[in-house]
Amino acid sequence: MPSHLIYLDLLPREARAVIGKTHPHGVNALRLLEAEGLRYERYVDIFDGGPLVSCGADEVRTIRESQVLPVAGTSPAGDRRRALVSNDRIGDFRCVYTELTHDEAEAGLDDDAWRALDVREGDPVRFWIKD
Repeated sequence: MPSHLIYLDLLPREARAVIGKTHPHGVNALRLLEAEGLRYERYVDIFDGGPLVSCGADEVRTIRESQVLPVAGTSPAGDRRRALVSNDRIGDFRCVYTELTHDEAEAGLDDDAWRALDVREGDPVRFWIKD
């Protein structure tokens, strides 16, 4: 971080004109973040001057639309659907894109997903299925 204030009025006009603007190569990435609920609130990145986007975790669309269920010992009946699935731990967070079955009480995963998520029967998993 700069150790002194940066006076924007002393910067060249060309530099001032792009502060807080998204580089053309980053426009699609910004659109994805905005679709998830992040928004620009007039803060800029100290390294490149681009816009910083943020929101609370409870405002992120994928989190809001996700469900949490315990992992079943055997897969519940139902259609297998592709889903973004994570363990529900902060200290050892893991996430996979895999097939999942679920009912109202439990979620079923294949062996590879169990290992990748490092979960055991009854552990909570968070999942999101894109409609």
